[in-house]
Amino acid sequence: KNNNQFWRITAQRLLIERGQKDVVPALIELTKDQSLDEIGINPTVIHAFRTLEGLGVLNQPNVQQALYASLTHPCAGVRKNTVQILPRNNQSITELLQKNLLNDKEPLVVLNTLLALSEMPLTSESETALMARLAQSNETNDRWLPDAFASVLTSNKQYLLKKLVQKLAQNSSLPKIKNNEVPAHHDHSKMMQETTKSSAITASNKPDLVITKIILTPTNPVVRDNINVKIEVKNQGGMALPKGQTIPLDIRFEGKGRKVDIVSRSFNEGIPAGESIFITKSNNGPWTGDINFSSDMAGEYTLSVDMDKANTIAESDEKNNTFTQKINFSAPQNMTNYALERAMRGYSAVSAVDSVVKMLKQFSKMEETTASSLLRGITDGWNYKRKVTVNESDKNFLVSLDKNLVSEDKNRLNRLMQAWQVKTDEVVDPNKITIVIKSVKEAMSFDKKEFTVTAGKTVELIFENPDAMQHNLVIGKPKSLEIIGKAANKMITQKDAIQKNYIPNIPQIIASTPLVNSEGSYKLTFKAPDQVGDYPYVCTFPGHWSIMNGVMKVVK
Repeated sequence: KNNNQFWRITAQRLLIERGQKDVVPALIELTKDQSLDEIGINPTVIHAFRTLEGLGVLNQPNVQQALYASLTHPCAGVRKNTVQILPRNNQSITELLQKNLLNDKEPLVVLNTLLALSEMPLTSESETALMARLAQSNETNDRWLPDAFASVLTSNKQYLLKKLVQKLAQNSSLPKIKNNEVPAHHDHSKMMQETTKSSAITASNKPDLVITKIILTPTNPVVRDNINVKIEVKNQGGMALPKGQTIPLDIRFEGKGRKVDIVSRSFNEGIPAGESIFITKSNNGPWTGDINFSSDMAGEYTLSVDMDKANTIAESDEKNNTFTQKINFSAPQNMTNYALERAMRGYSAVSAVDSVVKMLKQFSKMEETTASSLLRGITDGWNYKRKVTVNESDKNFLVSLDKNLVSEDKNRLNRLMQAWQVKTDEVVDPNKITIVIKSVKEAMSFDKKEFTVTAGKTVELIFENPDAMQHNLVIGKPKSLEIIGKAANKMITQKDAIQKNYIPNIPQIIASTPLVNSEGSYKLTFKAPDQVGDYPYVCTFPGHWSIMNGVMKVVK
């Protein structure tokens, strides 16, 4: 009972080293103390229970009664420690549920209750309680609860995980969670200003290096996403940067109390005048790795890059070598998807390939963000050094799934398919019309102002986006350009506009791609209209449609 922690710990140690159980009744008596000290805790009860644990008597009926009684102790630390040492049996399940510790006001108690239940047998009562608690959870900003829910889902031979996946595939309408943040997108106007400042080649007899853009993958990160960074450097001078000259970069990632500094001294391949390269590697002493960052906290961060701070490269302009970009890490939109992703990482790391494919077969039945969470978890958890054999029917399924994915999901699945040696070669349809359209870098336009297709024929439209901004391609009915454009502009105030890829839900639209990230692409397959005419196509990101458009001519 001493108010000095050293003496309490010493008493606990000596009693355990003594190894005699004659003190058990006195220790149980100490656990009945309901008082709190001046800072709201009762360390005596915690030491008493930990001493009982050290003496190996937690399975005695009188000790278990004391444990169950302390689950409602006014000190959260007592409740937490009690949960941690409870016997992992059905009686403990009943006590935890009856005393409602899954909804304790102290998050650490909730966390430890979830972990304790993950180590206990699964009963119908605990299954119902755990799934209900997951569905109602809005603690997506919590650092540890998502992993605790994932532990619950993957315990007991992944029973709850498999059941959750089936449920989400059968009913794609998830409950809306309050206070969600909409994933951030690039500030398009700012990026245009930054990237066009240095687009012209400077007439000089020296190189002039500028950072023109930074590409992040994923573009709209969620907390704990690992962002890969590509830094584009352009030589806008009149002379090439010679091979062998290293381009030194000093990179800082800062925000929410964090400050991470790394350097890149890896690129020395030279840059011809007027051309651009990407730098993707950082240095740590003799080691080289990808440039990447992550964060546990939602909010805005700043990524700043200083190039050649010491002026070791002779340039025509030494004052244009910095670049700054904001990154917004958003909170996960709901705990169900977040826990699903975390659980699927563990599942795919240890499961056979046919079991993982079986999970992927639920993908197309799910709501879009849920399906992406499933795929993200699988691709992040898979060990790409594993050698596996995929059967033919599963290969055919994977190829069919690959065809209509949005770019980030498509890239994730393609990485998995390469590891599994699944070829995506398609049988050429002699009647199919293939059109390739690209966005024009830094110009807010398509490289084709019109293209022609035959009425009723299958069209394979490949949209490639080399621009720094996200764009989509939406095809509308004749004379619908302004209707679609105005409807798209109105979406800028909608919280779910990003999830809808800024595509209005109006009857004038006949085909569309999702938003395609920088350096990404998307294959859109559709049947050309039977009616001949001029069908407008447009990028519907708000503000783009008036200049980023063209015409699909349908002819007989």
